[in-house]
Amino acid sequence: MNNILDIVIDSYDLGFITFREYFTELLCLVWVKGESFSGKRPFGNSDWQYIVYTSLVKSGHVSGTLDDEGLLITCDYAKADMLIINAIRQIYNNKERKK
Repeated sequence: MNNILDIVIDSYDLGFITFREYFTELLCLVWVKGESFSGKRPFGNSDWQYIVYTSLVKSGHVSGTLDDEGLLITCDYAKADMLIINAIRQIYNNKERKK
């Protein structure tokens, strides 16, 4: 399987963007907003994590199911979170860690 950082997602708020760009924008937003950062709606919509989970299921990196409209129904969230955390660390050249 290819590196998940190269997966392109369609973010309602950011448009078509790779995971690498998405996570970088998220970190920049955390820094700029500081204590007023909203984990509920950092980019304006509350489904910001599910956009990433859905893309992992669609790409076959994580098992899960989608409805007829492509919305996430189920997902192996533990595996998805591990992949996401390792991908974020990879962006900044940190060693991947296992939970």
